[in-house]
Amino acid sequence: MLINISTQARIWEQDFFAMFPQVSFPSVLTDAILAPYSFATLTYPAMPTPGEGQVVADTGQAQVDGVWTVTYALEAMTADQLAAAQAQLQAQYTAAAQNLLDTTAKSKGYDSMLALASYQDDPNPTFAAEAAAGKAWRSAVWTATNALLAAIKAGTTPAPTEAAFLDSLPAMVWPLS
Repeated sequence: MLINISTQARIWEQDFFAMFPQVSFPSVLTDAILAPYSFATLTYPAMPTPGEGQVVADTGQAQVDGVWTVTYALEAMTADQLAAAQAQLQAQYTAAAQNLLDTTAKSKGYDSMLALASYQDDPNPTFAAEAAAGKAWRSAVWTATNALLAAIKAGTTPAPTEAAFLDSLPAMVWPLS
């Protein structure tokens, strides 16, 4: 990425080449080559890490120690951005919880948690016991998931990683066969 020093506009290198079709530039553009054209290379430093409710904003560019550098700032999320982030987090945790439920049911040979729960009144006592345990665990998982999502939305709990979220859920206890 390059910067027009006069206008502060950013352009791609291929656009710069297209502006000067009569000039044969080397493949690697340096500030010394670009200076006569009032352009310079633009450096992108590492972005800051946003905290809860923050986004990284590109605030322009400035010369830092003689090098044109993109500048960033951390800004509070807008209401729309916060709602979108919360919806995405809810979708992520909901999918992870459902996957945990289904994967656990499949570990005992059931097609899904729904299939496991359908055996509650089965005449086979093993299937009926596993279904009752599965339904109780499913309820505990969703209760914990919904409580965590409410606490995150209220701002009383930071959002954990997906792995930490899954680790925080109650464990399935299968009945003895």
